[in-house]
Amino acid sequence: MENQNNKPDLLGSAPVSKALRALGLPIMVGMLINALYNLADAYFVGGLGQSPMGAISVAFPLGQTVVGLGLMFGNGAASCLSRLLGLGRGGAGFFLGACRQGLCFVPVILLLPRLWGLEGVLYAQPIADLLSAAVTLAVAGRLRRQLRQEESLFLGISPLQ
Repeated sequence: MENQNNKPDLLGSAPVSKALRALGLPIMVGMLINALYNLADAYFVGGLGQSPMGAISVAFPLGQTVVGLGLMFGNGAASCLSRLLGLGRGGAGFFLGACRQGLCFVPVILLLPRLWGLEGVLYAQPIADLLSAAVTLAVAGRLRRQLRQEESLFLGISPLQ
């Protein structure tokens, strides 16, 4: 029972290679399962000819790139949100949490179909992710500057730029 929830110990005191295996393996398995969709597509589309099969061969790496970028930005935003909540800045954390779905996605999903029709719906989530990533980077940069200033005041040294 004690050994079930040892992720903080893993991040704090375990060797990096062990932490990467323990935390990276589930992500790799998830992306492998996502890649299995390409095999199913290839099986069913393979009977239609070379041109549809070529389209799948081009679309799959692009789709995996989008999934990878989404995971990267999502995990980075979650890390930033956790740090804000840990520092007692729940308001900024709530803003970042609501930014992706509420503040970015809803206006984009309402605007893009008017501009691009049905294709606008397809591009709404990636564009909302990019907008929320930009907001997250701005908030994280401001937080970093504030923490450096507070640290310099605490330690009695001049702040680094």
